[in-house]
Order: sequence, then C-alpha cells, then structure tokens
Amino acid sequence: VLIRLAQDRISFRTPDARRRWLLAFLIVILLPLQTPYNGVFFAFLCLVAGAITLAQGWRWRKVIVTLSLLAVLGGTFMIEQIPRIIYQAENGRVGAGQRSPAEAQTYSMQLHQLIIPTTQHRLGFVREQATRFNERMKVPDSEVRNQYIGILGILGLCALLWTLFRGTNRQPTDNEPNDLENSVRITALLAIATILIAISTGLGTLIAYFLTSSIRAYNRMFPFLAFAALVGSGWLLQLLMQRIGNARLRLMAVITVGAVFVFDIVPQGPSAATRDAIVADYDRTHEYFTEVEEKLGSGTALFQLPVVWYPEHPPVNRMTDYDYLKPFLLTKTLRFSSGSGRQRPGYIWGHAIEQQSASNIVTQTHAVGFGAILVDSFAYTPEDLSKLTEGLKQALPQPPFISSDQRWWTFSLAGCCGPDAPRVEPGTKPDIFAYTPGNEPIRFTSDGTGSMYQLAGWNGPEGWGTWSTSDAALRLNLASVPATPLLLSLDTRMMLGPNVRERTLRIECNGNPCGEFTYTLEKPAQPLQVSLPVGLITQDGRLDLHFVISPEATPKEAGINEDVRSLGIGLTSLSISPAQ
Repeated sequence: VLIRLAQDRISFRTPDARRRWLLAFLIVILLPLQTPYNGVFFAFLCLVAGAITLAQGWRWRKVIVTLSLLAVLGGTFMIEQIPRIIYQAENGRVGAGQRSPAEAQTYSMQLHQLIIPTTQHRLGFVREQATRFNERMKVPDSEVRNQYIGILGILGLCALLWTLFRGTNRQPTDNEPNDLENSVRITALLAIATILIAISTGLGTLIAYFLTSSIRAYNRMFPFLAFAALVGSGWLLQLLMQRIGNARLRLMAVITVGAVFVFDIVPQGPSAATRDAIVADYDRTHEYFTEVEEKLGSGTALFQLPVVWYPEHPPVNRMTDYDYLKPFLLTKTLRFSSGSGRQRPGYIWGHAIEQQSASNIVTQTHAVGFGAILVDSFAYTPEDLSKLTEGLKQALPQPPFISSDQRWWTFSLAGCCGPDAPRVEPGTKPDIFAYTPGNEPIRFTSDGTGSMYQLAGWNGPEGWGTWSTSDAALRLNLASVPATPLLLSLDTRMMLGPNVRERTLRIECNGNPCGEFTYTLEKPAQPLQVSLPVGLITQDGRLDLHFVISPEATPKEAGINEDVRSLGIGLTSLSISPAQ
C-alpha cells in the first residue's frame, strides 16, 4: 500500500486504481485492529509515502488520497479504543498508564541487534559471540534484543541502498528505471524513514518527549523494516537469477539460498531433555490444579499470594511475570484474584491485605467471599515462606494441599471463621473497602486496617498513623445508601516546619468540595469534621475521599530533616457516623 501510494497508483481514475484503493482501505482498517502500534507506525510511513509522491509533482488529489487513508486509519484506531475509553470513564485514570518519555529511548530499535545474530542461533560459536556482545555492550535484557533480520535481510538492506546509489549516478541520457526498481527505491526510502523514527536517539524519542509517550516501544517497527529488507533481498536475488542461464541451476540456487536463510534466521529450539522437562512440569501442574478444583468445588474464588499487578510486574524471586495466570489457564471454573491493574482498587486492596498477619489475611479474604488462599512459593525466600505458611496453618482448621514439586500451596478457608460468607459470584466484585457508618473508627496505624481503604498517594503506616503525599485518595463502600446526613470525622496532622509554616488541606467527597482547612505551626494537628449531606453518596454506596494539600513540601524543604519524600496530611483515624 505504501509503495502504491508513493507511486500515485491509488485513486478512482481507473478500475485497477479503484481496486488498489479498496485494498488499501481494507489493510488500513485491519492494521490498528491487529495492534494499535502498527496503526501508528503505518501512519508515520503513510506521511512519508505521501511526501514521496508530492515530490514528483504537486496535486491536491495526492494530498486527498493520503489524508483519506489517515482518516480511515484514525477512525478505526478510535473505534478500537472505545472499550478502553469507556472503562477509563467509569473507573478513572491510573498513573500506571502514564509512560515516561525516557522509555522511548529504552525500547528504541537497536541497529546492532538487527545485524548481529540472536543468542539462540543454531551455531554455538555464533550464540557465544552474540551473548558476549550483549553483555559487554549492556544491551537491556528486554524485547529490544534478538531482532536479527538474517544474512538475507542484511543483503536486502544493502541492495536498497544500492538502488539509491544507482539513482544518484544516473545520466540524463540513461533510460528511466523500470517499475520494479522504482518500487525498490521507494522501499529504500521507507526503510530509511523507519530507521530514523525507531532507532535509538531517533525521531521517536522526540515524539515521546514533545508530543506523546503513549507509544514507547519503537523497536516494534521491526516488521516494517524487515519487510523492506526482504523486498530488497528479493530484488537482488531476482537480478542474480537472471544471470544464471540454466533453469536447473537457478532452481538449485534458490533452494540453497532458502535453506541458508531458514538455517540462519530460525532460532534453535530447546533440547529434547528441556522439552521433556517443560512437558512434565506442565502435566504435573495441570494434574495438581485439577485436584484443587475437585477439592474446592466449582466456582470457588482463590486469593493469590503474592499480590502482583497486571501487566509487566517485575520478577519476584523465582516467580516471573504472568506466572500467576497458570492456575487460571489450567482450571475450568475456579476464579482467581490476580489480574488487577496497578493502582486499580483490586490490586490496592489485595496489596493491603497481603501486609496483614496471616490470621488477618484469612479473616479479611473470607469476609469478602474467597474460599481459599493460593501461595506461589517461588516468590518467597525459605524464611518468608515458612513464616507465611506456618501462620496460615495455625489460622486454619485444615492442612494445606501442596503440589508435588512444593511450589503451590492451597489453603482452604472452609470452617475458618464461623458461618461461610456469601461467595463471590461470577460477574460480581468482592465487597472490598466495606464500612458501616457507626462502626469503630478505621485506624491508619501500623497495627490498623486503614491501608485497605487507600486508593493512591499514601506512604507506609507507622506507629502513630500514615502520611499522605500532596495528592491522596481513600475509598469506602458503605453498607447502604444513607437516608440521613452523615458526619465524617478525621484525626489529622500536617507536616510543617520552619521553612513551611502554613499549608492548606482541601477535601473532595465523590468529586464535590466538602471542606477546606488551614494548618499552621501553632496548630499542626487538628480533629476534622465534614458533613456528608443526603445524595452525596452514590447509589452503590461508594464514597471516594480526595485529599489535596498545598503547597507541596518535603521534610527537607520544610527544614525538619533530610527526608525527601513529599508528605502531606498525616491520618491517624477516620470514622463516619449519623449526623446529630
């Protein structure tokens, strides 16, 4: 499509051009549906192809064709994003979705990784050299590695450059290049544009810094460059085959080139022993979770430890990212707690539960409908695993069901805490952040349960309470929508010092301003009371409290000590009661 666009061969002028138009629109629609990255990359190259055709002569028709393709691409991209937009509108944005512009540099295309064989090459000495290069050059151990395009691809890139060299030396009396060579030259320009955009310190880093960092992995333009390289190698091979007069020799040459390409580009797979070990581990794990499902019963919800976010959680000891999905994939009806996004309520609540004692983990998870606790021992040191499992054994009447390799520990919560709590039914959420007005205050001390209500912006609990940052949030799910006004009571303090003598706290309740308070050196600790009128609480009983402190300050800036954390309000306790 890009080559035809650059050649001004996409239009409604002829039947062939119209067919190319329809094909182009179909491909443009499918690209962003396959992955948004490909849609964005194609848009960049579409602009390049449009510039190439305009360089051959200005026509408004050419501009319209390019813009129409971009419009269809953009429209499809937005349609593909509708589920995300709806979810974000309902659940809010999270910081995990905000990418740093520096990540565009980290995940840029590394030119040396295109031409250096992979660390899984079939030749042992080649594997060793590639591994040594990556280690000595400190190539990040991420997806930027092992993007080798093969000997044929490297020759293809050289052939693309050769076509441009041939063009610079063409004399006025020379014949115009044929259609094939013209297509190859356009491909060469597209390849150069791809490298300029995706390469380390390339245009992609400028786009990430000045425009948007949402697209960060510019190394994923690799398929576009690899396609261009194959076009060049195909053209080069075709020229060479024309010089071989014997048809049988041509066939042998093509077969030889193909065999060398496959041998060079297809990585070495695992050994038979490694494959057998992988299969045996899969069968063993599958058998274990089949038994777990039989023991717990259909539809049981399991709380997984450790609590990790989705996606891209770094390894936890021997537990690698996405290991927590194995139980889900190997069972039919069981449901699992893992999979919540970073800074989403599910992860925040689970992480707070994880910090509790073993007995509290049992009571809290049972109270919201979980039927078992699943521990992945690979995530723990022997000492931490022993402490956790012994605590759970003491808190539960039934012994754990342990896998034969000692990796998975399943603790049934049956009979642990009196009457069984209502199970978490499919399609529903556990009743987390639950609070009943009039109950005991929620304490944010190190031995309290306040961390289970923290949405964002809080430091770890201390003996007296918990410090927030300059922007923090809590969530409470009230047992029922109140029919009368409520009173929110908070025991607070503010971080102040010689250099920061006064700060202001603004509290928002479900997005509505509900109180503003000033703290001074003379009055750094204050009990607060905030009225919650009828109608403020949402129909599902949710109450989101947002704390905004100004100005921002650290203890070091305030002249207290060398602590550089941004600290705001200190919260000791919180309670809600009927207004008198």
